[in-house]
Amino acid sequence: MTSKERVLCALRKIKPDRVPIYNSFTPQIAERLCHHFRCLPDELDEVIGNDVKRISFSPPRSFHATILTDGSFTDEWGIVYKRVGYYDEMIAHPLSDLKKINHYQFPDPWAPGRFDQAKKILQNNHHQLATMGFLGSTNFEPAWYLVGLEKFLIEFYEENPVIDYILDQTLHFYQAISQQLISLGIDIIMCGDDVGTQQGMMMSPQVWRKRLKPRLEQLFKTFRQSNPEIIIIYHSDGNIEPIIPDLIELGLDVLNPIQPKCMNPADIKRKYGDHLAFFGTIDEQETLPFLNEEEVRREVKLRIETVGYNGGLLLGATHNIQPDTPIKNITAMYDEVQSNPILF
Repeated sequence: MTSKERVLCALRKIKPDRVPIYNSFTPQIAERLCHHFRCLPDELDEVIGNDVKRISFSPPRSFHATILTDGSFTDEWGIVYKRVGYYDEMIAHPLSDLKKINHYQFPDPWAPGRFDQAKKILQNNHHQLATMGFLGSTNFEPAWYLVGLEKFLIEFYEENPVIDYILDQTLHFYQAISQQLISLGIDIIMCGDDVGTQQGMMMSPQVWRKRLKPRLEQLFKTFRQSNPEIIIIYHSDGNIEPIIPDLIELGLDVLNPIQPKCMNPADIKRKYGDHLAFFGTIDEQETLPFLNEEEVRREVKLRIETVGYNGGLLLGATHNIQPDTPIKNITAMYDEVQSNPILF
């Protein structure tokens, strides 16, 4: 099978020749992998053995980030970031004072240049990897990024209409982005918002159903209207099992990332595998960074046996692979996947 055939079979719950694999990497890990394999960054997916090519969108050509003397910078949404450790963290939010909403200009999803890089990646996909349009955060997260989490949640629970307006505007932005991504001919669309914690939902399932589920339903409808055959992946970190039946009801195809520290992947497969495929399942909190190669191989083999049977699994780490992860553990994960054809 080609990578594309393998991925599409697995995500449609049809048995492929082997479980497909895809991981994304922090820039530090990507650089180390390129050095290890002696390849260019654009070649890494093919060289390491990813079966998926991720396609995203960019700021428009007209946007130029404002960088201050302290190293902080402002993105096109007006959010101010500063590098903390390996990550750019938010330090100021343009709508922390909700009165500013009257003068706030939401980004234009149709602005020229957003898909220049996406088109280049698609044109250079000579190895027939499955293509996944990546929206990133899609409604709840971009809304609270604009306001700040604490302020947002207070106003969200008080049902401030300004919060609903912000949620609707972020939804409209990502609906338009998804229409353009899907029109490029991608195989898969990935959306999501983190609404779970290690222990459970960030909010009650009832609140999620009332405030966020209807908007997610609109987004899924946009995907299907753009391409009825598109495969939909939804991402949320943490334990979100209470709303998995709701996601199935909305027409979800694939759930990501199924963190083993939060939900048991084998149990989730048994309960929901007739309706969903799964993407992820390999622990990034302990197994990949801190255990040895043989332990990584054992976890990969266990996931293939308990989640990958009869298709239904795109294996990968449950987060971007982090800088504290040994290269030998990453290569062990890929080697184990590629040496385990599905025989049952």
